This record gives sequence, C-alpha cells and structure tokens, in this order.
Amino acid sequence: METPIVTDLMVPLDEYATISEEATLYEAVTALDEAKPRFDKTRHQHRAILVFDKNNHITGKISQLDVIRGLEQVEGSAVAGAEAEALRQDPADTASTPTVVKK
Repeated sequence: METPIVTDLMVPLDEYATISEEATLYEAVTALDEAKPRFDKTRHQHRAILVFDKNNHITGKISQLDVIRGLEQVEGSAVAGAEAEALRQDPADTASTPTVVKK
C-alpha cells in the first residue's frame, strides 16, 4: 500500500470560507454560509474560516465553535439592535451580502 502524501489529505484553500481581519462576526457567518456549496462533503468535514490580512496573507482561522461563542457573546451584550437582529437571521435571507476577501 502506498503511503499517502499531504496533498491527498489536505483541504484545498478554495474550499474554505475567507474573511478579512476587519470583518464583523456577521460577515464571518455569511462567509461560512456562502462556502457551504464548495465543501467536498465526501472528503472534508471542516467548518473553518480563514482570516486574511490586507496583504492577502493568512493570519489565522476561526472555527465554527469560535463563531458560536462569538454569537453567545453578542446575545449576552448590549449590541445595537439592528446588528444583533442581523446575526439572528439566516444570511441567505438578507438582501445585501458583504464582500469577503478571496485569495
């Protein structure tokens, strides 16, 4: 049996949701939702968002759990009513879609 190489196991960057470092939590949720059709569900079960800086370098990642924790913080804080309501909505139902950084 042949030993697998890294490219056989990795998740291609174009399957990840991506956002800029200045993105809001709402933009992160929207980016994750928009990336769903690109996931190869037969190979990858990842649910992460890659974060890019202004030079288009990956500076970090946010997991689905990180997003949930962020939403819990928003629910427990005095966030402006409109933004809190936007975070509660399904991103697919919103009229405007924020721009996300694509590598």
